[in-house]
Amino acid sequence: MACSFFKSWSAQRHQPLLSIPAYLTLSLLLLSSPVASVWPFSPKRFTKNSLMDAGSVGINDGDRIVAFGDFNGDQFLDVLSVDSDQQTLSVYLWQHDAFLFKNVSSVRHPMPIFNVIPGDFTHDGKLDVLVMSSNRASSDRLDMTLYTGNHDGTFSSDSISIASSTLSEPIPVDIDGDMKIDLLGTV
Repeated sequence: MACSFFKSWSAQRHQPLLSIPAYLTLSLLLLSSPVASVWPFSPKRFTKNSLMDAGSVGINDGDRIVAFGDFNGDQFLDVLSVDSDQQTLSVYLWQHDAFLFKNVSSVRHPMPIFNVIPGDFTHDGKLDVLVMSSNRASSDRLDMTLYTGNHDGTFSSDSISIASSTLSEPIPVDIDGDMKIDLLGTV
């Protein structure tokens, strides 16, 4: 048995000379086109960096998207937009089955809107919207109005007026670490 093992081992070591040119040919082919041997993928699908046109996806063309948030608690990101008149806020809820946004509510603010901050300002688990707008009495002040959310994409009909701020807008931040939104700014 040891003798047969030695014969098969020695036969494998002495390969015929005809198989050597096949290895050389294969090596030359791989070396002649190194890109094809290393990068077997097709050319780039995208030739430059840019945004892709996904269509309207249900949002009106004149609307400007100003905030994102889950306004109805379905775990999908919804859109808050301001109309071209800068006074109408619209909530678009994401319809996952149809892959588009649906306008479910609109609120007309009395003055032109400068800034919108979504957050749970009333600490009831529903997303509210803080709206900063121009002040009728003074050009160096901002009126602040809170629209409380109903957790279905709509807002309460009664808005809450907050003390106006200076033109440097307040910053929403958790200052005291209680996991509730605080507003940092000057009054």
